[in-house]
Amino acid sequence: MELNKIILGPIVNWKSVNRMDEATKLRRVELKKNVIILISAIALTLVTVDIVAQPGGMRYYRQGMMGRGGTMCYGNIDTMKEVLNLSDGQIERISRINSEFGDALFRLYEKMRPLQTRLRELLLNDINNLNGLRAVLTRISEVEVDIRMTRIRQMIAIEKVLTRAQRDRLRQERRMTNAD
Repeated sequence: MELNKIILGPIVNWKSVNRMDEATKLRRVELKKNVIILISAIALTLVTVDIVAQPGGMRYYRQGMMGRGGTMCYGNIDTMKEVLNLSDGQIERISRINSEFGDALFRLYEKMRPLQTRLRELLLNDINNLNGLRAVLTRISEVEVDIRMTRIRQMIAIEKVLTRAQRDRLRQERRMTNAD
């Protein structure tokens, strides 16, 4: 009889442990999701803080070999004039394109600012509402996609102004900049 308890005891307990493990597994999966959301939110906040801390704040342009004020593919007119040997007409049209897209980008960055503030507030307080946090992160991601798409449209508009040789040179410079 005692031998049966020793042998069967762990088996009987094993079934109850399995049931408990299923509940524990569900809690662990939920916890993992929450941790991933939290880590993503913190990473996004750190990237945002880094961008805001750059000279020019939210209108920060990546500085590199292409000179101050941004890379050539986004219309740094001074560098483009030098490297691509632009005509006066091209300079005027690219300046207009930069102005139009600059205004659109500024509006997008202004749309992003309250979302980033809200995210910061959510992360600094006790996180009780993960769905609210997810909603803010989703909205920030949507605005970031809009910013990138606006940049791509700007690049396409500028490339249409250039000759084929100038476009090839621009793409070569872009590849060199992206290599670093």
